[in-house]
Amino acid sequence: MADQQETPKILDEIAKKTTTGSKAKVRPSKSGGNGITVLLLLLAPVLGAVAFLAYQQNQSSQGFARLKTENLQLQTELAQQQSMVESLQTQITAELANLAANPVTQDESRVARLESTVASQVQQFETALNEVRSSVTVSQQGPSFEWKLFEADYLLGIANQKLKLESDTVAAIAMLEAADAALVASGSSRVFALRQSISNDLTQLRAVIPFDREGNYFRIGSLVQEVEKLDLVGSLQEGFKNRQSVLNSGSSLAAPNVGVFQSSLDFLSSVFVWRRWDETPTALLAPEQGEFIKQNLRLMLEQSQLALLMKDQTLYTESLLKSRDWLNRYALIESASGQLIVKTLTELSALNINPPLPSIDDTLDLVRQLNSSERR
Repeated sequence: MADQQETPKILDEIAKKTTTGSKAKVRPSKSGGNGITVLLLLLAPVLGAVAFLAYQQNQSSQGFARLKTENLQLQTELAQQQSMVESLQTQITAELANLAANPVTQDESRVARLESTVASQVQQFETALNEVRSSVTVSQQGPSFEWKLFEADYLLGIANQKLKLESDTVAAIAMLEAADAALVASGSSRVFALRQSISNDLTQLRAVIPFDREGNYFRIGSLVQEVEKLDLVGSLQEGFKNRQSVLNSGSSLAAPNVGVFQSSLDFLSSVFVWRRWDETPTALLAPEQGEFIKQNLRLMLEQSQLALLMKDQTLYTESLLKSRDWLNRYALIESASGQLIVKTLTELSALNINPPLPSIDDTLDLVRQLNSSERR
């Protein structure tokens, strides 16, 4: 406030000094216009300073007003907080006085109930903890019965597939033995009936004579090669001509005492093969038909091989019997090798390529019933 009152006084003194100095320095001019111009030039800095001071004074007044307003707000907030503190102190004092006048009484029965509940919960927790510890100990000491039962179920399922889809008795026996070992490792007495059923299945499977499918396939393949070496009926014509030429060439050198009848008989025995025909042949095969007959025989034997792999009993038997009939009709089978081929075809056609196998469905039902009872 003192600064605001002294500011006008300072401005007046500066104005007076400036006016006095200017009057002393100004010389009388011949024209009044030049004097006014000089005066204005001298007063311009003064007027600028006055304006600047007035602006500063205005800004200071506004800042002071803002500070005053903020001070009032702070004082109001401080008074409110002080009032709240006093109110809280009054409430605390009243509560303390109330507690002192009415002390809290302890409910012994309620405390006893709470202690009993806590003790019961602690006991349950310890019991559950002991069960978990015992189960962990058992799992570490030996295999789980449930897991071993699942393993036996899986192995029996594979054995059943081997029997029904592949007729592989060797693999089925191995799977049954592994399932029985898993049940033994479980250490449970509840698998007695299941193990008894597995034992019966093993006895039946071991009594089955395994069918050598691959070996019979190779036997048919070797017959294909042997058939290619046989002579067909059409070759009789060429044989007859060859033997006749040999006989004619040797007849001139033969002894004169050999009879004509004996020579003719020897010639016929060496040329012709006496055989009984079920049907009277219409004519001998032409030479160009021999390859066609052998090709058909080869195809029929290969068809029997395919039927063997497909386990088609009907097609297998029909292909072999038809091959045998064609050999009897069109080939020279009087030799030892020819008779052996026909005999082999007869034996192969009599084979049962799908021998009956025992079923293990009852054992599968037992293990699955035991599994379902364990999951309940």
